[in-house]
Amino acid sequence: MGRPFSEELAELEVTHRWACDASIDSLVEKIQRLCRYPLLAVGSGGSLTTATVAANLFRDFTFGLGFAVTPQELSARRDTLRRSSVLIATAGGSNPDVIGAIRTAAKGEADLVLAI
Repeated sequence: MGRPFSEELAELEVTHRWACDASIDSLVEKIQRLCRYPLLAVGSGGSLTTATVAANLFRDFTFGLGFAVTPQELSARRDTLRRSSVLIATAGGSNPDVIGAIRTAAKGEADLVLAI
């Protein structure tokens, strides 16, 4: 079980300050590159919600094709990943499905693979 919510709320101001001060230049550059091709946003479990939001934002702001998929769905599309961007949403990056999705994207020669 995680920490009590009251403890997390107590750190909200510090977290907000850190987020406002953090440099996001590298992230901005990657997202701009991500927008060159259709997007497959990958998520598993709770991260699928993040992938869905990312795909929706992608479609709203680029008017391009953007889809939220599970790692298994990404694997089924491996042969069509060229000229596509892949965004992988993950809490920690150690989930076997996430590692498999990264491998799938690499083998499919996706234009850009970005894990957040």
